[in-house]
Amino acid sequence: MPIIQRLTIPLLARLRNWWTYSPYDATGRLIMLIKRPADPAAFDCLGVRSAVVEQVLDGICDSFDIERHQKFQLRPADDLADIYRSTTRYRLGDDLEYERLMLKIEEWTGDFNLCDWTEDIHVTVGETIEFVNARLNDR
Repeated sequence: MPIIQRLTIPLLARLRNWWTYSPYDATGRLIMLIKRPADPAAFDCLGVRSAVVEQVLDGICDSFDIERHQKFQLRPADDLADIYRSTTRYRLGDDLEYERLMLKIEEWTGDFNLCDWTEDIHVTVGETIEFVNARLNDR
């Protein structure tokens, strides 16, 4: 095989993988979460009402384009930045995931200041649930 073919074929394969990569399987489930069992009890340690937990998890799923039936495959320690990276990998732009979540939090709490939520983009699912719960309790 000529040298040009030996160098070109792997490059073309990488470009094809980059271009056709999807963070979702054929049924629309986020690949990052597939191997995890659904565990609603994982959020019991937060001491937050289950209605608030479900509301925030639904909001995260809607904002980050995760199927709602996967919401309990998320864990309190999951970093939203990791979820963001897994859903936007190799794309040149995003779907305004963080912004959509911020709008949902503002809708639920009536008031929202990004600095009150986090000073850093690395915030966990559990911290987001606790933040919304504290805001709802302050109303």
